[in-house]
Amino acid sequence: MNDYLFPIKQAFFTFPFLAFALTIPFLIVQYRKYGYVNKLRAVILYSLLLYSITAYYLVILPLPKVIDNCTGYGSIWSYMQLQPFSFVSDIARETNFAWNSMSSYVALLQERSFLQVIFNVVLMIPLGIFLRYYFRFRLIGTAFIAFLVSLFYETTQVTGLYGFYSCPYRLFDVDDLILNTSGVIIGFIVAPILNYLLPRSDKLDEKVNLNEVKVGLIRRGISFAIDMFVLMIVSSVIYIILYGSGSIALGTTPDSASFWMIASGIAVLIYFVAFPAMFGGRTLGKWITRIHIVEDNKRDTKGFISWKGLLKRYALLYFGIFGTIRLLVFISDYGDIPIEAVVGIRIIIFMVVLVFAVHIVWSMLKGDKLLFYERISGTRNVVTTVSKSEEQVELPTSDAGIIPSEDTIASLIEAERNNQSKQQERTEKHQRVDNRSENLHTKDVQTEAAVDDNSHFNHSVPELHERESNDQSKQVDIELEKLKKKLAQAKKDE
Repeated sequence: MNDYLFPIKQAFFTFPFLAFALTIPFLIVQYRKYGYVNKLRAVILYSLLLYSITAYYLVILPLPKVIDNCTGYGSIWSYMQLQPFSFVSDIARETNFAWNSMSSYVALLQERSFLQVIFNVVLMIPLGIFLRYYFRFRLIGTAFIAFLVSLFYETTQVTGLYGFYSCPYRLFDVDDLILNTSGVIIGFIVAPILNYLLPRSDKLDEKVNLNEVKVGLIRRGISFAIDMFVLMIVSSVIYIILYGSGSIALGTTPDSASFWMIASGIAVLIYFVAFPAMFGGRTLGKWITRIHIVEDNKRDTKGFISWKGLLKRYALLYFGIFGTIRLLVFISDYGDIPIEAVVGIRIIIFMVVLVFAVHIVWSMLKGDKLLFYERISGTRNVVTTVSKSEEQVELPTSDAGIIPSEDTIASLIEAERNNQSKQQERTEKHQRVDNRSENLHTKDVQTEAAVDDNSHFNHSVPELHERESNDQSKQVDIELEKLKKKLAQAKKDE
């Protein structure tokens, strides 16, 4: 039992560090893909991470004490057990199991060979649950992934941790491939139980309105960190250009601190004002975290942000707060002032930073999460959503490994119905236009022949539109039937 507890303890020790290292990439992926972080999805994925670490440690631990662990020399084939179901003969040889003896069943639970079989099965059951419940894999795809993962574990063992150790310290056992894959399939079979306890993985976001999701401190912090890195690069490029030009023009070495302050100011105007004004209120950091800036009085218009709003917003932040701090630091470092004044300036800087930090924390704890410069400028960060014009309706592709989402097919059906409704509206609009055209022709005609010709033409156009509409409606009905059949087949396969 200790052989199993030691790897599990090590996995729980490693998990917090690895989870912390993956937090920012995880958040960025969630922001980009879903527009927000679903708490249940986060719990599921981090539990998958903990399971993966635990399973891997159970396979490789304990490690040999020395790298040169060879006790004898032989080919790699001597470290392989390639006879299927040899575990049956091992159990029969090492135990006194009898089918008609109840006491032998109890004794069997204490035998090493039997417990090892149970362990190899149980080890992989969670993977089957994850694959079916969250990733929506079908049976064939689940079995294939199970075989690959088990093969990865066996390869790790037979190669001595990929050559790190001189010789393999565990066998490559084909029975492990069979038992591990069986465990995943068992997990696949029992996974639907979670549908009674948890919402389906493809319905985690169905009640979320991204227009109502507020941009939190962590999301803004990631965006800010990325933007600061980019701003540093832009400022450095501008500084090199200005400093080089100044050196050539003045014929001497100018003050680098002054040029750096000027370059930083220009970089702020370019990166935080001009760039977002051209790209819909987005900087690189905001694009990565899927947010953008809007003006409150322009949120319902196409031009939801202006360069004036951006200038007011970032002038208050970078030239107001950060600019003041930078100027005070410059004066205290390079100014010819007494030490008392330097101390006083440093105290002022500390107080400004402290007040601003308290203001950030207080604003994030409040419901609106707006900072002072956002209130004054009338701007805010919002989650970027995909507009209807950017959405594309595609038929689901046939994939032997992934279960088509019921919601996806239902949404496609609804989209087709909407297209049919829009087509009908366009047809009726054409008919109204043609009727108006007919009335105008009736008033303006000079001869009876012209009236007859125009009337005949205007009556033929609605008939043509109606015929086209009927053809398109039939085509839509055919596509709807196909989608319904795919949905029924998907439910049947599941």
